[in-house]
Amino acid sequence: MPRAALSRQELETGRVRLCDAALALYEREGEVAVSFRRIADQTGTSHTRAYRYFEDKAALFAAMRVRCYEQFARSTRQAADAGDSTTARIQALCMAVLDFVEAYPERFEFMFSPRQPALTQYPALMAIRRETFDYFVALIQRAVDEDLLEGDARTLTHVAWAGIYGLFTLHVSGQLVYGRQLRDVYRPMFRRVLYPLFEDFQDHPAATTAGAGPQRRLKP
Repeated sequence: MPRAALSRQELETGRVRLCDAALALYEREGEVAVSFRRIADQTGTSHTRAYRYFEDKAALFAAMRVRCYEQFARSTRQAADAGDSTTARIQALCMAVLDFVEAYPERFEFMFSPRQPALTQYPALMAIRRETFDYFVALIQRAVDEDLLEGDARTLTHVAWAGIYGLFTLHVSGQLVYGRQLRDVYRPMFRRVLYPLFEDFQDHPAATTAGAGPQRRLKP
């Protein structure tokens, strides 16, 4: 007798459960450890059942990245929306990204890993990435409209993100080894890529309590 089709709620609940188990496994042991069999062991289910939720491992990884982006977008938006001015919102957003990178370096690396299929293959992942970036662009557009920045907002966001992302990638991969750590150089980076919005910037409490700490190296 064929299996009964999963309801929409059952499908979504199962996907979330498997994604969270897979992310926990990824953070502990790295990408090579993630398999349907290992996830089944973690969740107490049959490894064949995972195929009812994801057609293959690539689809699972795409869903895991969506989960990471949901967390990333939620934390950065909450921080930015609490600001009382455009400058304060952009400063808070940048610091929320910094906080995310320090708290979840493996997830940050996983989200932006070059070892992933083209985004066009996974519309849900493409959609949340675009939505998150467009939110950043909208904030920069406000700064342009208020004469705080000059230029095209989307181009400015790309340039700022390229610089900030490069710094964060060096941090999570343990490549800041020449006498400076992330907390030593993030201020000059923010000031340069978003001048003059960070000229008089002071850390918000959440950022200062995060602490500099040693760099966390990614698991092989």
